[in-house]
Amino acid sequence: REARCGLHHGRPAGRGGNGGSDGSVVELVSLATRLGGNIPGSVAKTGSGSRRRGTIAFKEPTEKFSEVVSDVRAMGTVQNLAIGGQDVSAKYVDLQARLKNAESQRDAMLALLQQARTVSAIIAVQTQLGQITGVIEPLKGQISYYHHATSYSTIPLTVHAAAAPLTPLTDDWVSPAPCSPCP
Repeated sequence: REARCGLHHGRPAGRGGNGGSDGSVVELVSLATRLGGNIPGSVAKTGSGSRRRGTIAFKEPTEKFSEVVSDVRAMGTVQNLAIGGQDVSAKYVDLQARLKNAESQRDAMLALLQQARTVSAIIAVQTQLGQITGVIEPLKGQISYYHHATSYSTIPLTVHAAAAPLTPLTDDWVSPAPCSPCP
């Protein structure tokens, strides 16, 4: 599963030293690691008007997905949230079947290798074994990838600092000291 969120953090820009988004990113990093996840990347930058914005992506164990989304929602105002997933069951089953078939071919070739009596027969069987091994290893890699991909949920987030509240202008900005006459 994947959740894409845009989080508007409640701290106004100009308070807390950095406009709040860096603090949110720190909170998100803490959340991700506390629940057993990892952080593939994050970026913090200043946008227009000195508003800070941060982007963070983290991977969480799939069983923690709902807890993470709930905790993220509690950190600020979620401006948008999209949750999706991709069913890879058919691909995974297909890879498992192809691996089983390739391993059966390898086992048959190993049995033939034991029976080979001439150098040319041994070379021919070893060539076939090399090709079959070349099929088995990528299949194992793809199966491992799908196993890992389905064990973790990816959660990319964009954090925006709240805008600083506007202070109305008053006449207080004018200096109370009398002006000296111009020459």
